Amino acid sequence: MNGYSNAPSDEDSRFQPIIRIDTPTVYLVDDDLNVRKSLQELLDAMGLALRAFSSGEAFLKAYDGSPGCLITDIRTPSGLAGLELQSRLAKTPVSLPLIITAAVADASLAVRAIQNHAVTLIEKPYRDHELIEAIQSALRFDRMHRQQDVKTLEVFKRLATLSANEMQVLELIIEGVTNKVVAKRLDVSIRTVENRRKRIYEKMHTDSVAALVRMVVEARIRTGQSVQQL
Repeated sequence: MNGYSNAPSDEDSRFQPIIRIDTPTVYLVDDDLNVRKSLQELLDAMGLALRAFSSGEAFLKAYDGSPGCLITDIRTPSGLAGLELQSRLAKTPVSLPLIITAAVADASLAVRAIQNHAVTLIEKPYRDHELIEAIQSALRFDRMHRQQDVKTLEVFKRLATLSANEMQVLELIIEGVTNKVVAKRLDVSIRTVENRRKRIYEKMHTDSVAALVRMVVEARIRTGQSVQQL
């Protein structure tokens, strides 16, 4: 592959406005200009944009949560890289699938990559088609993850419309107790429980107990909350 990369340098990125777009971007953490140039040509053929950074710290400082994936070597001469960079990224409000390249992928690294579904490990030297497949897979994962995030956010927006009394009933619905038991625990009439359940279904946009419980439990699990605690 010939020609120079059109990917912005770390210095250029400081002056670019951060804009969230639906089109995914491939991010690269590597200070090797040959690697940048080669990847730029590959991505040009795929119709994808590239933003390159010489260190993980520079990437973390500039990344705004836009869709895409991140490619990095298992280690760089200086700064964050590999699974350490992924660990730092995981502590931020956003997530991004990671493609790690390694000259020698030892067993422990392979196990850690397999355990993290957001990480793909590629051994060097690799062929273009291997990297293309990894990028396409990472972008599919990112798109699916973001779609799930949108659904989760919508569930919490609906939950926020429930009154304190309705939340009490919802928690007991999740426990699987009957209206009679709910009424006894809350010291209200069964009719009151039924009315609160009706309002819960309306606000949560469902008429099924199973669907209601599933959407709330899944949303809480995705955000690291306990099933019985909002």
